[in-house]
Amino acid sequence: MIVGLIKVEVDREEVMAGRENLVPYLVEQGAVAKAPASSDALIGIYTWLAMVPLTAHLWFLYYLLMLVAGFAVASLLVTAWKIPPLPGWLLSAPVCLLVLVPLTATAQFFMRQSFGPDTAMGILPWPPKLFYYTLFFG
Repeated sequence: MIVGLIKVEVDREEVMAGRENLVPYLVEQGAVAKAPASSDALIGIYTWLAMVPLTAHLWFLYYLLMLVAGFAVASLLVTAWKIPPLPGWLLSAPVCLLVLVPLTATAQFFMRQSFGPDTAMGILPWPPKLFYYTLFFG
């Protein structure tokens, strides 16, 4: 616990009793839940399916397959909707960094394990990781 690191003495039973009283106190003060409990369960299931190593050492190929499929769909949509290409100055070195660096930092912020991309080897894609790799794939 942190209290051991900062050398503060705390009675564990008192802390645990306080935790039990915390939720009723917050509700009494007007706090409201941001999401129903069922969404917590769904988030937990999704996280489990994204993190449990079902794809093992093939996880990167699994993400690459999703990126190629997404690129194929995006190419078809751009062609079908006749979307004009981005201007050259927007893709050049100094300007593209103003967009790519904040987007990469945002994706990195949502990684759970450490600095760098997470190693989520589950069967469902981990959204921050998929977004992170999409930035480099594009």
